[in-house]
Amino acid sequence: MNHIYIKKFSDVNGYELPSYKKIGFAKDIEERRKQLSGTKAPIFVETLCAWEFPDNNARTVEQAIHGLLSNKRTDGEWFIDEDDSIVSSVSNLMDAFRIKRVDVSNEEEKEMVSKRNSNLSTVMEDYIVRVKAEGKIDFQYKCNASEITMLSAPNTFYLQMRKTKNPRLVITGNIFKNNFDFIKGVLGREEAGKRVDEKAYDYGYWDEVSPKESAAILKALLDRKQSN
Repeated sequence: MNHIYIKKFSDVNGYELPSYKKIGFAKDIEERRKQLSGTKAPIFVETLCAWEFPDNNARTVEQAIHGLLSNKRTDGEWFIDEDDSIVSSVSNLMDAFRIKRVDVSNEEEKEMVSKRNSNLSTVMEDYIVRVKAEGKIDFQYKCNASEITMLSAPNTFYLQMRKTKNPRLVITGNIFKNNFDFIKGVLGREEAGKRVDEKAYDYGYWDEVSPKESAAILKALLDRKQSN
């Protein structure tokens, strides 16, 4: 069986690594993971997703994806993913052609991912406590792996956590459409990046968003909702 996969290097302790993704082809995903991982270390190869091809089309599809993402290519099968959009873009393409997605993570990899998420969960809970203290408000949220989803605003927004830095704030969909300029005004600084594309989802993001800034955004969005 042939596979196309997306992988990245992760740190088991939750420290931030450069945002590179590897899009590759393999007949034996586990053997390829071992080749990439090398010796035992806190840095490990994490399989983000993979798709199964019963025929010989996988290599052709892989090359087509590489071509579509040529503006992000850094070297060979490695692509820079500063806006964290590669997985969703490739997944949408695979879904459109009804290509089967498979779980190819082995127990060792799942254990490393679990340790990384556990380390980050402490960071996330501490951040939430600081947001509540700064804003003197309570709000709904949920934590998933390395991401906090804020649920109390009119639309959700996301905080992608880092071990030694404040998180990246990401807005998509309706909150991007209706509140992008408003949030930029609350933060008082330009976004780190954004995309408006009719063929894909729109998004914007700011790096290094402090608990004080997150609290200010939540309060401003809730006040805006009440006044409308």
